Amino acid sequence: NTRSLGIMGGETLLNKELEKILQMARQVLPKTDLAIYTNGILLAEKDEKFWKCCHDNKVRIAISRFPIKLDLKTIFYKAKKYEVIVHFYGGTLTEFKKMYKMKLDIEGKQDAKEMSDACWQNGFCCMLENGKFYKCTTAGHIHRFSKFFNLDIYPCEEDYVDIYKIKSGKELIDFFQKVTPICRYCDMKHQTTDLDFEISKKEITEWS
Repeated sequence: NTRSLGIMGGETLLNKELEKILQMARQVLPKTDLAIYTNGILLAEKDEKFWKCCHDNKVRIAISRFPIKLDLKTIFYKAKKYEVIVHFYGGTLTEFKKMYKMKLDIEGKQDAKEMSDACWQNGFCCMLENGKFYKCTTAGHIHRFSKFFNLDIYPCEEDYVDIYKIKSGKELIDFFQKVTPICRYCDMKHQTTDLDFEISKKEITEWS
């Protein structure tokens, strides 16, 4: 009963097994809306095999409209040629996508349930890495943030599901009904939106 499945990255088109992933996803989910999310940089260079895979498996392509140069003429030519839906995810042909800031409380003093209830990522922007399924990308990536800034913020076993250990889909559904301890590090009350994209200075104040 999955209505929509988005294949995301990092940058999705860098995955060497992307076509295999799309074929497997379509086989398992024959009626689901299936999409690739990409920054579009590599899209104009993709070969016939890629575009035919998207066509044959009814995959739409969503381009995040970042302020980067894209060969849109070639992209939309190939999309039309292979009958693949290509559209912008945030932004338009003439306007770039805006950025948001997910503010972190590095002391972990927020109410986890309150933050979980307020979080738009919760159950929508999930993450799977090394067999661990997280309810959001913040939970899945926070160990990288912690390592870079020499902090001690790491997910515990309650913050993810090990897909190699669960025995049923119900266990995964039950996981989404629970509040995860890692949520206390998010400060949803002070999230900001509608920001212009810019290059990170890699300073902790950008997050906290």
